[in-house]
Amino acid sequence: MPTINDRIYQHFYGSHGQVRHVISAADAICSHRTPIGGALLSIPKGIGNLKKRLEATRCRLRGFKITGSKCMLIELPPRNREQLRHTGVAKAYLWESDIPKCFWLIGFKDDCVYIESELLAYTPMQSSKIYADTNDFKILFGKVVKRHQGVRVKIREFSSFVSAEDSHSNTHTEKRRTWLKPSVYASEFFNQIEEDGQRLRTVAFNTVGDKICAGRLRRDVSFMCTDGFLFFYRALAKGLHERVQERQLLFDRRGADKSPTHASRPIEIKYETHLFEDKQQNHRLVRVLSRLPNAGVSVFHANPYLHASVVDYIDGTSCKIWVTDSSAITVIPGRKSTSSSLARLCNHINVEFREGRVTEVGE
Repeated sequence: MPTINDRIYQHFYGSHGQVRHVISAADAICSHRTPIGGALLSIPKGIGNLKKRLEATRCRLRGFKITGSKCMLIELPPRNREQLRHTGVAKAYLWESDIPKCFWLIGFKDDCVYIESELLAYTPMQSSKIYADTNDFKILFGKVVKRHQGVRVKIREFSSFVSAEDSHSNTHTEKRRTWLKPSVYASEFFNQIEEDGQRLRTVAFNTVGDKICAGRLRRDVSFMCTDGFLFFYRALAKGLHERVQERQLLFDRRGADKSPTHASRPIEIKYETHLFEDKQQNHRLVRVLSRLPNAGVSVFHANPYLHASVVDYIDGTSCKIWVTDSSAITVIPGRKSTSSSLARLCNHINVEFREGRVTEVGE
Protein backbone atom coordinates (compact mmCIF):
# COMPACT_ATOMS: atom_id res chain seq x y z
CA MET A 1 0.00 0.00 0.00
CA PRO A 2 1.52 3.39 -0.94
CA THR A 3 2.48 5.83 1.81
CA ILE A 4 0.93 9.29 2.03
CA ASN A 5 4.12 10.67 0.43
CA ASP A 6 3.83 8.22 -2.47
CA ARG A 7 0.17 9.13 -3.01
CA ILE A 8 0.66 12.89 -3.04
CA TYR A 9 3.76 12.50 -5.23
CA GLN A 10 1.71 10.57 -7.80
CA HIS A 11 -1.16 13.06 -7.52
CA PHE A 12 1.13 16.02 -8.19
CA TYR A 13 2.83 14.52 -11.23
CA GLY A 14 -0.49 13.21 -12.51
CA SER A 15 -1.62 16.81 -13.13
CA HIS A 16 -1.35 16.28 -16.90
CA GLY A 17 0.72 19.38 -17.50
CA GLN A 18 -2.03 21.95 -16.93
CA VAL A 19 -0.99 24.90 -14.78
CA ARG A 20 -4.26 25.18 -12.83
CA HIS A 21 -4.08 21.46 -11.97
CA VAL A 22 -0.45 21.77 -10.87
CA ILE A 23 -1.28 24.72 -8.59
CA SER A 24 -4.30 22.89 -7.13
CA ALA A 25 -2.25 19.74 -6.51
CA ALA A 26 0.55 21.78 -4.90
CA ASP A 27 -1.99 23.36 -2.53
CA ALA A 28 -3.26 19.91 -1.53
CA ILE A 29 0.29 18.70 -0.96
CA CYS A 30 1.10 21.63 1.34
CA SER A 31 -1.93 20.79 3.43
CA HIS A 32 -0.04 17.59 4.37
CA ARG A 33 2.96 19.72 5.44
CA THR A 34 5.01 18.54 2.48
CA PRO A 35 7.06 21.50 1.18
CA ILE A 36 6.73 22.73 -2.39
CA GLY A 37 9.69 24.52 -3.94
CA GLY A 38 9.85 26.93 -6.83
CA ALA A 39 11.90 29.54 -8.67
CA LEU A 40 11.43 32.28 -11.22
CA LEU A 41 13.84 31.99 -14.15
CA SER A 42 14.65 34.26 -17.06
CA ILE A 43 14.48 32.40 -20.40
CA PRO A 44 14.82 35.20 -22.99
CA LYS A 45 14.49 33.05 -26.11
CA GLY A 46 11.44 31.14 -24.89
CA ILE A 47 10.60 27.62 -23.85
CA GLY A 48 10.94 26.25 -27.39
CA ASN A 49 14.60 27.27 -27.57
CA LEU A 50 15.24 25.83 -24.09
CA LYS A 51 13.56 22.54 -25.02
CA LYS A 52 15.70 22.29 -28.15
CA ARG A 53 18.80 22.76 -26.03
CA LEU A 54 17.71 20.12 -23.49
CA GLU A 55 17.13 17.64 -26.31
CA ALA A 56 20.66 18.21 -27.68
CA THR A 57 23.29 15.52 -27.23
CA ARG A 58 25.04 16.79 -24.06
CA CYS A 59 21.82 17.35 -22.12
CA ARG A 60 20.27 14.14 -23.42
CA LEU A 61 23.30 12.16 -22.24
CA ARG A 62 22.98 13.81 -18.83
CA GLY A 63 19.47 12.35 -18.66
CA PHE A 64 17.14 15.32 -19.18
CA LYS A 65 13.69 14.12 -20.24
CA ILE A 66 11.09 16.62 -21.47
CA THR A 67 7.31 16.10 -21.64
CA GLY A 68 4.70 18.62 -22.78
CA SER A 69 5.05 22.06 -24.32
CA LYS A 70 3.29 25.01 -22.63
CA CYS A 71 3.56 23.42 -19.19
CA MET A 72 6.68 21.31 -19.52
CA LEU A 73 7.59 18.47 -17.16
CA ILE A 74 11.36 18.15 -16.74
CA GLU A 75 12.73 14.87 -15.38
CA LEU A 76 16.34 14.24 -14.42
CA PRO A 77 18.04 11.32 -12.64
CA PRO A 78 20.34 12.41 -9.81
CA ARG A 79 24.07 11.76 -9.96
CA ASN A 80 23.72 10.04 -6.59
CA ARG A 81 20.61 7.90 -6.10
CA GLU A 82 20.47 8.82 -2.41
CA GLN A 83 20.13 12.55 -3.18
CA LEU A 84 16.37 12.36 -3.78
CA ARG A 85 13.39 10.58 -2.30
CA HIS A 86 10.45 8.95 -4.08
CA THR A 87 11.35 7.31 -7.40
CA GLY A 88 14.93 8.58 -7.44
CA VAL A 89 14.17 10.83 -10.42
CA ALA A 90 13.88 14.59 -9.92
CA LYS A 91 10.81 16.18 -11.54
CA ALA A 92 9.55 19.75 -11.84
CA TYR A 93 7.09 21.71 -13.99
CA LEU A 94 8.15 24.72 -16.05
CA TRP A 95 5.73 27.24 -17.59
CA GLU A 96 5.73 30.85 -18.73
CA SER A 97 4.54 33.45 -16.24
CA ASP A 98 2.25 36.37 -17.00
CA ILE A 99 5.37 38.32 -18.02
CA PRO A 100 7.06 37.24 -21.28
CA LYS A 101 10.52 35.65 -20.93
CA CYS A 102 9.97 34.80 -17.24
CA PHE A 103 9.14 31.20 -16.27
CA TRP A 104 8.01 29.42 -13.12
CA LEU A 105 9.78 26.20 -12.11
CA ILE A 106 7.74 24.34 -9.46
CA GLY A 107 8.03 20.90 -7.87
CA PHE A 108 8.71 19.13 -4.59
CA LYS A 109 11.33 21.14 -2.71
CA ASP A 110 14.33 18.82 -3.15
CA ASP A 111 13.41 18.00 -6.75
CA CYS A 112 13.02 21.65 -7.68
CA VAL A 113 16.30 22.76 -6.11
CA TYR A 114 18.15 19.95 -7.88
CA ILE A 115 16.63 20.56 -11.31
CA GLU A 116 17.11 24.32 -11.04
CA SER A 117 20.81 23.85 -10.28
CA GLU A 118 21.36 21.42 -13.17
CA LEU A 119 19.25 23.44 -15.59
CA LEU A 120 21.28 26.59 -14.98
CA ALA A 121 24.54 24.63 -15.25
CA TYR A 122 23.63 22.91 -18.55
CA THR A 123 21.82 25.82 -20.23
CA PRO A 124 23.70 28.99 -19.14
CA MET A 125 22.96 30.76 -22.45
CA GLN A 126 19.25 29.89 -22.35
CA SER A 127 18.31 30.34 -18.66
CA SER A 128 19.40 32.54 -15.75
CA LYS A 129 18.37 33.80 -12.33
CA ILE A 130 16.30 36.89 -11.52
CA TYR A 131 17.07 38.96 -8.43
CA ALA A 132 15.15 40.98 -5.87
CA ASP A 133 16.50 43.40 -3.28
CA THR A 134 15.61 44.28 0.31
CA ASN A 135 13.25 47.05 -0.73
CA ASP A 136 11.34 44.64 -2.98
CA PHE A 137 10.58 42.41 0.02
CA LYS A 138 9.56 45.39 2.13
CA ILE A 139 7.12 46.65 -0.51
CA LEU A 140 5.83 43.12 -1.18
CA PHE A 141 4.85 42.45 2.44
CA GLY A 142 3.35 45.91 2.74
CA LYS A 143 1.15 45.30 -0.32
CA VAL A 144 0.00 41.92 1.00
CA VAL A 145 -1.20 43.55 4.22
CA LYS A 146 -2.84 46.41 2.29
CA ARG A 147 -4.59 44.22 -0.31
CA HIS A 148 -5.84 41.57 2.11
CA GLN A 149 -7.61 43.07 5.09
CA GLY A 150 -7.16 41.08 8.28
CA VAL A 151 -3.85 39.56 7.13
CA ARG A 152 -0.52 40.32 8.83
CA VAL A 153 2.96 39.02 7.97
CA LYS A 154 5.28 37.82 10.74
CA ILE A 155 9.01 37.15 10.20
CA ARG A 156 10.39 34.03 11.93
CA GLU A 157 13.91 33.82 10.56
CA PHE A 158 16.13 35.54 8.03
CA SER A 159 19.62 35.55 6.58
CA SER A 160 21.41 38.64 5.34
CA PHE A 161 24.62 40.07 3.96
CA VAL A 162 26.45 42.52 6.24
CA SER A 163 29.63 44.55 5.81
CA ALA A 164 32.38 43.96 8.36
CA GLU A 165 36.00 45.03 8.81
CA ASP A 166 38.91 42.64 9.33
CA SER A 167 41.97 43.29 11.52
CA HIS A 168 43.54 45.36 8.73
CA SER A 169 40.47 47.64 8.41
CA ASN A 170 39.53 46.07 5.06
CA THR A 171 35.78 45.83 4.51
CA HIS A 172 34.35 42.48 3.48
CA THR A 173 30.88 40.90 3.29
CA GLU A 174 29.64 38.27 5.72
CA LYS A 175 26.52 36.11 5.73
CA ARG A 176 24.44 36.26 8.89
CA ARG A 177 21.50 34.08 9.93
CA THR A 178 19.07 35.18 12.63
CA TRP A 179 16.14 33.45 14.35
CA LEU A 180 13.50 35.76 15.79
CA LYS A 181 11.87 34.50 18.98
CA PRO A 182 9.20 35.67 19.21
CA SER A 183 8.56 36.42 15.54
CA VAL A 184 8.05 40.08 14.61
CA TYR A 185 5.72 41.88 12.22
CA ALA A 186 7.22 42.76 8.84
CA SER A 187 7.04 46.55 9.32
CA GLU A 188 9.08 46.40 12.52
CA PHE A 189 11.51 43.91 10.97
CA PHE A 190 12.42 46.07 7.97
CA ASN A 191 12.94 49.15 10.10
CA GLN A 192 15.52 47.24 12.12
CA ILE A 193 17.55 45.69 9.27
CA GLU A 194 17.64 49.00 7.38
CA GLU A 195 19.14 50.68 10.45
CA ASP A 196 21.78 47.93 10.60
CA GLY A 197 22.59 48.18 6.87
CA GLN A 198 21.75 44.52 6.25
CA ARG A 199 20.95 43.27 2.73
CA LEU A 200 18.29 40.60 2.85
CA ARG A 201 19.25 37.15 1.50
CA THR A 202 16.36 34.93 2.62
CA VAL A 203 13.30 35.51 4.77
CA ALA A 204 11.08 32.89 6.45
CA PHE A 205 7.61 34.06 7.40
CA ASN A 206 4.01 33.13 8.03
CA THR A 207 0.79 35.06 7.67
CA VAL A 208 -1.77 35.40 10.45
CA GLY A 209 -5.41 36.36 10.15
CA ASP A 210 -7.92 35.53 7.42
CA LYS A 211 -5.39 33.98 5.00
CA ILE A 212 -2.84 31.49 6.29
CA CYS A 213 0.40 30.50 4.61
CA ALA A 214 4.00 29.83 5.59
CA GLY A 215 7.22 29.64 3.65
CA ARG A 216 10.51 31.19 2.67
CA LEU A 217 11.46 33.65 -0.09
CA ARG A 218 14.99 34.20 -1.37
CA ARG A 219 16.77 37.07 -3.02
CA ASP A 220 17.13 35.04 -6.23
CA VAL A 221 13.30 34.75 -6.39
CA SER A 222 13.24 31.10 -5.41
CA PHE A 223 10.94 29.92 -2.65
CA MET A 224 9.67 27.13 -0.43
CA CYS A 225 6.09 26.88 0.82
CA THR A 226 5.04 24.64 3.71
CA ASP A 227 1.41 25.72 4.17
CA GLY A 228 -1.31 27.49 2.18
CA PHE A 229 0.30 27.23 -1.25
CA LEU A 230 -2.57 28.82 -3.17
CA PHE A 231 -2.38 32.09 -1.22
CA PHE A 232 1.42 31.91 -1.08
CA TYR A 233 1.70 31.57 -4.86
CA ARG A 234 -0.90 34.20 -5.76
CA ALA A 235 -0.04 36.84 -3.16
CA LEU A 236 3.61 36.32 -2.26
CA ALA A 237 5.44 34.59 -5.12
CA LYS A 238 3.57 36.39 -7.89
CA GLY A 239 3.71 39.61 -5.87
CA LEU A 240 7.50 39.41 -5.76
CA HIS A 241 7.46 38.68 -9.49
CA GLU A 242 5.55 41.94 -10.03
CA ARG A 243 8.21 43.80 -8.06
CA VAL A 244 11.21 42.46 -10.01
CA GLN A 245 9.71 42.52 -13.51
CA GLU A 246 10.30 46.26 -13.97
CA ARG A 247 13.99 45.89 -13.14
CA GLN A 248 14.28 42.86 -15.42
CA LEU A 249 12.85 44.91 -18.30
CA LEU A 250 15.29 47.70 -17.40
CA PHE A 251 18.20 45.35 -18.19
CA ASP A 252 16.81 44.37 -21.59
CA ARG A 253 18.22 45.63 -24.91
CA ARG A 254 20.98 47.76 -23.39
CA GLY A 255 23.82 46.79 -25.73
CA ALA A 256 24.41 48.74 -28.95
CA ASP A 257 23.60 45.71 -31.13
CA LYS A 258 19.99 45.48 -29.85
CA SER A 259 19.33 48.98 -28.53
CA PRO A 260 16.44 50.82 -30.21
CA THR A 261 18.74 53.88 -30.41
CA HIS A 262 21.63 51.80 -31.90
CA ALA A 263 23.80 53.06 -29.06
CA SER A 264 24.54 51.59 -25.64
CA ARG A 265 22.04 52.67 -23.00
CA PRO A 266 23.68 53.08 -19.55
CA ILE A 267 22.10 52.40 -16.16
CA GLU A 268 22.96 53.64 -12.68
CA ILE A 269 23.07 52.24 -9.18
CA LYS A 270 22.05 55.23 -7.05
CA TYR A 271 22.80 55.69 -3.35
CA GLU A 272 21.20 58.00 -0.81
CA THR A 273 24.55 59.13 0.59
CA HIS A 274 27.67 60.57 -1.05
CA LEU A 275 29.75 57.51 -0.20
CA PHE A 276 32.23 58.02 -3.06
CA GLU A 277 33.46 61.24 -1.50
CA ASP A 278 35.70 58.76 0.32
CA LYS A 279 38.04 57.65 -2.49
CA GLN A 280 38.80 54.44 -0.63
CA GLN A 281 35.34 53.30 -1.76
CA ASN A 282 36.64 53.27 -5.35
CA HIS A 283 39.29 50.72 -4.39
CA ARG A 284 36.76 48.73 -2.37
CA LEU A 285 34.45 48.60 -5.40
CA VAL A 286 37.33 47.30 -7.53
CA ARG A 287 37.92 44.49 -5.01
CA VAL A 288 34.21 43.67 -5.09
CA LEU A 289 34.17 43.56 -8.90
CA SER A 290 37.23 41.30 -8.92
CA ARG A 291 35.20 38.71 -6.96
CA LEU A 292 32.39 38.59 -9.55
CA PRO A 293 32.17 34.90 -10.58
CA ASN A 294 32.96 33.95 -14.20
CA ALA A 295 34.11 37.47 -15.09
CA GLY A 296 37.27 39.45 -15.75
CA VAL A 297 37.96 43.03 -14.57
CA SER A 298 40.37 45.64 -15.91
CA VAL A 299 40.95 48.94 -14.10
CA PHE A 300 41.98 51.99 -16.16
CA HIS A 301 41.72 54.61 -13.42
CA ALA A 302 40.86 54.44 -9.72
CA ASN A 303 41.46 57.91 -8.26
CA PRO A 304 39.93 60.50 -8.14
CA TYR A 305 37.35 58.80 -10.38
CA LEU A 306 36.90 55.11 -11.19
CA HIS A 307 36.95 53.72 -14.73
CA ALA A 308 36.92 49.93 -15.11
CA SER A 309 35.81 47.27 -17.58
CA VAL A 310 34.01 44.00 -16.83
CA VAL A 311 33.74 41.03 -19.21
CA ASP A 312 31.26 38.24 -18.49
CA TYR A 313 32.80 34.89 -19.46
CA ILE A 314 29.41 33.15 -19.51
CA ASP A 315 27.83 35.01 -22.43
CA GLY A 316 30.46 37.50 -23.60
CA THR A 317 28.76 40.64 -22.24
CA SER A 318 31.12 43.55 -21.69
CA CYS A 319 30.51 46.86 -19.92
CA LYS A 320 32.33 49.87 -18.54
CA ILE A 321 32.04 50.90 -14.90
CA TRP A 322 32.34 54.60 -14.10
CA VAL A 323 32.21 56.43 -10.78
CA THR A 324 32.25 60.17 -11.42
CA ASP A 325 29.32 61.01 -9.12
CA SER A 326 29.76 60.75 -5.36
CA SER A 327 26.44 58.91 -5.00
CA ALA A 328 26.21 56.66 -8.08
CA ILE A 329 27.84 53.88 -10.08
CA THR A 330 27.28 54.11 -13.85
CA VAL A 331 27.23 50.91 -15.92
CA ILE A 332 27.68 51.39 -19.69
CA PRO A 333 27.06 48.18 -21.67
CA GLY A 334 29.27 47.40 -24.65
CA ARG A 335 28.10 46.38 -28.11
CA LYS A 336 26.82 43.03 -26.81
CA SER A 337 24.91 42.94 -23.56
CA THR A 338 22.39 40.52 -22.06
CA SER A 339 19.81 41.20 -19.36
CA SER A 340 20.99 38.16 -17.37
CA SER A 341 24.59 39.43 -17.25
CA LEU A 342 23.56 42.93 -16.14
CA ALA A 343 21.29 41.39 -13.50
CA ARG A 344 24.18 39.30 -12.14
CA LEU A 345 26.50 42.31 -12.08
CA CYS A 346 24.07 44.68 -10.32
CA ASN A 347 23.04 42.05 -7.78
CA HIS A 348 26.70 41.30 -7.03
CA ILE A 349 27.39 45.00 -6.39
CA ASN A 350 24.26 45.35 -4.24
CA VAL A 351 25.20 42.31 -2.16
CA GLU A 352 28.97 42.68 -1.86
CA PHE A 353 29.37 46.48 -1.91
CA ARG A 354 26.22 48.31 -0.85
CA GLU A 355 22.57 48.07 -1.80
CA GLY A 356 21.41 50.88 -4.09
CA ARG A 357 18.56 51.64 -6.49
CA VAL A 358 19.06 50.48 -10.10
CA THR A 359 17.62 53.07 -12.49
CA GLU A 360 17.91 54.78 -15.83
CA VAL A 361 20.67 57.38 -15.86
CA GLY A 362 19.40 60.72 -14.51
CA GLU A 363 16.22 59.40 -12.88
